[in-house]
Amino acid sequence: MKLRQSIHLIIATLFLILLVSNDAEGKVWSVRQDGSGDTSEIEDALNWADDGDSIDIGPGHFDVHNHYIGNEDLTIFGSGVDSTFINCNYDTSDYIFRIAGDNIVLSDFSVNDETFCRSFQVYNNAQNVEINNVKIYQVYSQSLYFYSDTKVTLKNSIIGVQGESIAGQGLSLYGNQCVIQNNVFYGNTIEVHGDNNQIKNNEISHTSDWSIQIYSENNIISGNTVTDSPLNNDNQGGSRETAFDYVVGTRTDAGINFGYTDGSFYGGQDSNYFGVIWEGSFFVDGDNNGSEDYVEFYFEANDGIRLTIDGNVHYDYLDCYGGYGRSFSEWMSYGSHTIKLEMLECSSDAYAYLEWYTTENEPLAFEGTYYDHSPPVSEEDSDFKSIYIGNEQNTIDATNSFENSGFVMYYQQDGKIVSGFNLGTKKVSNYNAKIYIRESSNIEIDDSTIGYPSRIEIYSSNSITIKNCDFDNGYLYLDGYNNVVGFNTFLSKIQIVGSSNNIHHNTMGSGNSGIDIDGDENTIADNQLEGSTNYALDIYGNNNMINGNQISNSGSWSIYNSYGSNNVFSGNTVSGSPAVGESETSFESIYISNLQNTVDETNSFEGSKFIVYYNQEEKVLSGMGMGSKKVSNYAYKIYISDSSNIEITGLTFNYPAYVFAQNSDSITIKNCDFVNGHLYLQGNKNIVEKNSFLTVLPEGNSYREIETSGDENTISENNVENGIDVQGDHNHIHNNTIKKGQGHGIYVPNSNNKIVYNEIKNATSNGIYSGGSYNLIDGNLVTSALSEALYIGSTTGTTVTERNIFKGSCVVLYSDLIRIKENKKVIENCNYSDLSGSIWNLEYYVSLRNSAWVSIDSLTYENIDKSKGIYIYESNNISINSVRITSKEKGSYDAVSIENSAYISISNSQFGDLNSGIDSHDNIYLDFESNTLTNCDYGITDWGSGDISIEGNTFRNSAFGVDLTNSVFFTVEDNELRNDRIREMLGFGVGIFVSNSIHGSVVNNDISGFDLAGIVYYTVSYLETENNKIYDNGVGVDLYEISPRVYLKIHNNDIYDNQQYGVYSDSPVDARFNWWGSPSGPYQRCESQEGCEGNVNIEGEGNPVNSNVDASEALYASGQGFTIVNSIQTIAYEYKFPIILILIVGIVGVIAWRRGWFEEWGDRTFAPPINTYPIAPVSVAPVSVKKSRAKPKTKTITIECTNCSKQIKLLDKSGKQKITCSSCGTSGEIEL
Repeated sequence: MKLRQSIHLIIATLFLILLVSNDAEGKVWSVRQDGSGDTSEIEDALNWADDGDSIDIGPGHFDVHNHYIGNEDLTIFGSGVDSTFINCNYDTSDYIFRIAGDNIVLSDFSVNDETFCRSFQVYNNAQNVEINNVKIYQVYSQSLYFYSDTKVTLKNSIIGVQGESIAGQGLSLYGNQCVIQNNVFYGNTIEVHGDNNQIKNNEISHTSDWSIQIYSENNIISGNTVTDSPLNNDNQGGSRETAFDYVVGTRTDAGINFGYTDGSFYGGQDSNYFGVIWEGSFFVDGDNNGSEDYVEFYFEANDGIRLTIDGNVHYDYLDCYGGYGRSFSEWMSYGSHTIKLEMLECSSDAYAYLEWYTTENEPLAFEGTYYDHSPPVSEEDSDFKSIYIGNEQNTIDATNSFENSGFVMYYQQDGKIVSGFNLGTKKVSNYNAKIYIRESSNIEIDDSTIGYPSRIEIYSSNSITIKNCDFDNGYLYLDGYNNVVGFNTFLSKIQIVGSSNNIHHNTMGSGNSGIDIDGDENTIADNQLEGSTNYALDIYGNNNMINGNQISNSGSWSIYNSYGSNNVFSGNTVSGSPAVGESETSFESIYISNLQNTVDETNSFEGSKFIVYYNQEEKVLSGMGMGSKKVSNYAYKIYISDSSNIEITGLTFNYPAYVFAQNSDSITIKNCDFVNGHLYLQGNKNIVEKNSFLTVLPEGNSYREIETSGDENTISENNVENGIDVQGDHNHIHNNTIKKGQGHGIYVPNSNNKIVYNEIKNATSNGIYSGGSYNLIDGNLVTSALSEALYIGSTTGTTVTERNIFKGSCVVLYSDLIRIKENKKVIENCNYSDLSGSIWNLEYYVSLRNSAWVSIDSLTYENIDKSKGIYIYESNNISINSVRITSKEKGSYDAVSIENSAYISISNSQFGDLNSGIDSHDNIYLDFESNTLTNCDYGITDWGSGDISIEGNTFRNSAFGVDLTNSVFFTVEDNELRNDRIREMLGFGVGIFVSNSIHGSVVNNDISGFDLAGIVYYTVSYLETENNKIYDNGVGVDLYEISPRVYLKIHNNDIYDNQQYGVYSDSPVDARFNWWGSPSGPYQRCESQEGCEGNVNIEGEGNPVNSNVDASEALYASGQGFTIVNSIQTIAYEYKFPIILILIVGIVGVIAWRRGWFEEWGDRTFAPPINTYPIAPVSVAPVSVKKSRAKPKTKTITIECTNCSKQIKLLDKSGKQKITCSSCGTSGEIEL
């Protein structure tokens, strides 16, 4: 029983399993035309079928009309495309099947072999619909229509059969993520409006419009074969050959700023396929000063554009692909310039724009000529409508074949390889490019043939490699970074926008448009460019490397760097560049808008060099030919900036022979030859050495060949035609030869420079110009200069040694020359003659400033025309010996002028025909001895000095022999002062004139022939006049405003034969003990009309004196001298008050000593008055004194006054003691 129950349970379970299994698989409904199936009508089966069922359609023809399929998981299959045929009822607007359900499968049948309607519509967001192995004979427009948000797979099917009615559009795909694969489309197109679809391995042929049309994003088109597409006569092109076929009209346009097809172009003109040529002019004012100005240009058009300025083409992209915004700038000369802008419009929006900027923008007016042209008809079998891309964010890979040609588009792809492909010679898309890549990376295009249109465009992509490809007059546009373009051939143009790209070993075909770089840190290397129509290399950016390129026969500048800095040009070879105008020596080889780039010595431009170093170090230029052509837009052959340690040696510079260094240090230029050359260095510690400059131009250069600006530069041993200009401090200019000197031979306007041992043979201005302070000029030879041989702008610290020879003469200026006595500086062998012309601009010939221990010996300066022969200023211990100075014509010239100095001696010298022989101001310790002064208005004159000795000099024919004003401590002794000229009574001339002076002596002088007076004293004191011979003058001694309380005596002189008075004084004066020419004494009468109050000697027959003169005790013979009695009388008369005072002090002293007042004397301090002039150090000689037995005597020592040699006693005790000489008043301190 239990067993039976178990068996029944097993059987029931198996039945339920079988029942469930049959329900899961669904029912298969069979449709047979002969009635052997479930039905003979497909629509019956469709109506009966549930989800998951299948419909099996047998052989035969069946009709279905616009049947809605809303089921899910429904499979409809026939017995094969050649066996099962489904048709509609000829309502072309209807579909056979309208699919709205998911997971629907249609397969293995044909449709529309007899009728003409649409085939399948998929809509209602149907997903996972599959159409497989279906054949559509007659194709109506949008026979296959996949709505938005549907997902359909169409594969292994045939859409369109030759000979059947076929509309142009077979598949309209709006769905997403659909797969269209392995199908054959005949005579109809695929139109894709949805995203993320795959169109793969299909065959499309004989279409009447674009075979594949993509209007959406992120679709992949791969492995398709398209043939027999229609020719594309709607070419987007146009060309410069057809751009200007005929004139539509002309007009004047105030400016060029035309927007997108806004009707602003010529009235009635089509917005496509036309050309415009605008021509005008503009004026460069140079900031209102007639100089150059910096001009910036900006211009753009959506298609072709070409800009020409002053006949030179600056930008030439006159084709349908060339237009976009560009700018450039350059220095332009003052004056009017012509400008022409040509625009080529092909299709789409039309616009053009031109703008320029300078210091003074002047409104431009253009004459515009408007042209029209027809779009060129494509050559047969060259331009087809194979694939139309309405949205560039799709991928069309290289596995497609379009008319046996390729078109590749990558969007946001990575790691793709296109290798070994021949992309054919046909244009098969609406793009002008053969390969179009956007926002992708790591794409490699290798060893492929890029035929017509031989163009690759890459945007916003990185790490793209294009190498070993053959182009046909190809164009490559690349926007991105880290891309590589190498070893490609027959390119017409490479245009790079981006950074870190490497463009190398490409061969540009003849008639190419060059390589255009817009970006930074790119490498353009080893490319060959022959016959470029415009710029061969156009560089716009920074930090690019341009090296090893071969450029020949370009139409404009071979290398054109319109913007950027830190670019490096090296190893490039340029030949056949266009000549500038009709020049045979100037070529458009390389244009650099910014000199902050490097063009190194390894380049060759027309066999010549143009070198630019920017921010370089440790470079050596040696042993190379620089050539004789101007090959850049600059006049420089070498330009260096912001660099250091550059050496240029042994080079020859012809045309242009101009080397310029800016902001650069430690630059060395030596052993170079310059023809019509110029060298300018701006920087520090540069060396210009042993170079030769030759001027062969008829007019010569108008500038100095060597110019430097900076500090611590050395310019040495150069042979220069026109001169040397050195600006800055602490430079050394030595041993150079200047032949002509256009302007100054050597121009040094700044300070602390050394100009030594140079030779200037001729100069049109100054031989040497020294403008600053503390310059040294030594050992130079200036043969000829139209102006001064030497110009000194500042005497402060400047030194001009006696070793210079200026026009055959010598001048001297020493500043801060400090020596010691044992190593005294001697200036000798320095002479001057006016035969040589103007020597320098200073008003003296020899000058010492702030110097010490210098001797000026045996100089001769004849016929001087400066205000001073020798000028001593703020110096000490200076001696002038055996000097001869005469003036060119008597005037305001001084032989020697001394100011604010000390210990100055002038001896054994001759001064003649001058204003002053010696002129002194505010000095101390002067010694003028044994000099001869002839025909000087002032022999020796002093103002405000002290400690003056004028001794043994000879004065001839002076207006003033000696003239002392505000002087102190002076001695005029043993001089001969004599005028030999014809004199008139009350004429002019004074032998010795002393005013406002004190502490002096005038002794043993011979004074005669002075019309006014032999001696004139005015407001003087403490003055001795003794043992002089004063005769044959207007007045012997003439005194004014002499106070009776001052010490003044005129004793022991021979005063005779003077025309008016022997002595005349307007106040009482002591003139006793003189010889007046007669034993009877001077004639002296009463001059008062009310009674005589003065001295009277009307019996005297000697030289007259007036009544204020005390001549009461006259000598009885010339040179008689004093007797003992006379001496006692004199002492009593002169010193009666001091004697009385001494007696009183003596008496008081004895009394004090008796009372012991001096016991503390040794502790007292002796502090006599201090004179304003310091006493010189003295030698001390101790004196031995015997001791008294009764009481020890105080020890004393005796010293000698350094000024007047008087013996002075002082206590012999240690420490400092202050002393004053009782004879001359000199005071100071001494330490024992």
